Amino acid sequence: DTSVTQDAEAAPPGAAQAQPGQPRQVMVEPGDTLAGIAAQFGVSVDALLLANADTVPNPDLIYPGQVLRLP
Repeated sequence: DTSVTQDAEAAPPGAAQAQPGQPRQVMVEPGDTLAGIAAQFGVSVDALLLANADTVPNPDLIYPGQVLRLP
């Protein structure tokens, strides 16, 4: 399962809570892919890459424990 932080009213049980006004984030878990994360949160892979251009220079390489911003 992927860990997510987002606004309190939309957070699933067990997810870490973001402060209001802060961007939603997701922590990469073993086996996750950008395509899978994008599909899980209803965003395009391109939008996910754009939101994380500073931390994901190679879209084929993401790592468990890496924190990605959700657009």
